[in-house]
Amino acid sequence: MGNIIESKEKVSGMPPKTIREVGLERIMCREIGSWCGHHGSYGMGGPGFFGIELNETKKYGKENLILTLWGACQWLLLDDHWVEAHPDYYAFKNPLSSNYGGDMEWDGVSELLVGGTIVNVEIDTNYSAFEIFNAGVKHLLELPSETNRLPIYGIGNEREWDKTENVIDAWVVTNELLLV
Repeated sequence: MGNIIESKEKVSGMPPKTIREVGLERIMCREIGSWCGHHGSYGMGGPGFFGIELNETKKYGKENLILTLWGACQWLLLDDHWVEAHPDYYAFKNPLSSNYGGDMEWDGVSELLVGGTIVNVEIDTNYSAFEIFNAGVKHLLELPSETNRLPIYGIGNEREWDKTENVIDAWVVTNELLLV
């Protein structure tokens, strides 16, 4: 079983366009309006896709760049910090974000990403890196090829990229809600 979760756009019913299909120029030099760690729906909760809202430009309307992996935030590093992790691993290394409620809810991602601009993108078979320039500082959002840098699953297994898949197909661009 692969890591990429097939999804459809809510209104059109079509699969969203991947970065492979739309090209990197579609996301380059785009300002980030917001981010979300719970894109997608399967009717009762969601797959936890990671997304960043790309602000409107002269050429493109407002869109979302979404990583279509289940629990996608736990596949990502931002400036070499976990974006999210299962609470069982907070004692090991606190992530930048948590949405488990109460004293286990915080957001250290917005201050690094929101208002920033994507200035460079590198995507390989099992790796992606987005350089984001925000308030005079360069930040790196990456899905690393060395998955041992990521938090392990709540059940204790390490994350592993499926060799039949390519990261470029996991990143999609859409302005619609995604359904799984």
